[in-house]
Formats: sequence, C-alpha cells, structure tokens
Amino acid sequence: MKEKLLILVKTSSNQYKQQKMTESKQKTVYVVTRNSRRTEFRNYETKAEAEVRAEKLVNVLKKWKDPDQRKVRVVETLTPLRIR
Repeated sequence: MKEKLLILVKTSSNQYKQQKMTESKQKTVYVVTRNSRRTEFRNYETKAEAEVRAEKLVNVLKKWKDPDQRKVRVVETLTPLRIR
C-alpha cells in the first residue's frame, strides 16, 4: 500500500495549495553544491556521477585560486528544488 503525503505548494499570489505526493514519486537524487548553493540545475541519479562533477568543479576553482574550493559538496536529497 502506498502512503499518501500532502505537501503545500506556494503559488504566485502568496497563497498555498495542497498537492498529493506518493512515496513512489519521491526519488533520491544527488546535487552538487558550492557554499550550500546549487552549482547547476542538473540532478544526478548516482552519487558517483555527482562526485565526478564535483571533482571537475574543484579543479576549476583551484585553477582560479578560489577559496570556495573547500566548500563543494554532494548532497543527497528527495527535494532537489528546495536547495537554492
């Protein structure tokens, strides 16, 4: 039996509406962040793919001597759009 969850979604007029969400729709994805902010819109299905992208980003930041190179992380999440 699938559990149903209700979530509130903000509309453009600062009002909220309820939206049904089942567990089967929730899928774990991985997001590359820099200083707790998304670096790109893409979500990765495996942690390995996200780590490869994070490593490439760190290499570019090292080349530019950016101090944020130590703040690149791979975040596992069910709600990727909530990571700003």
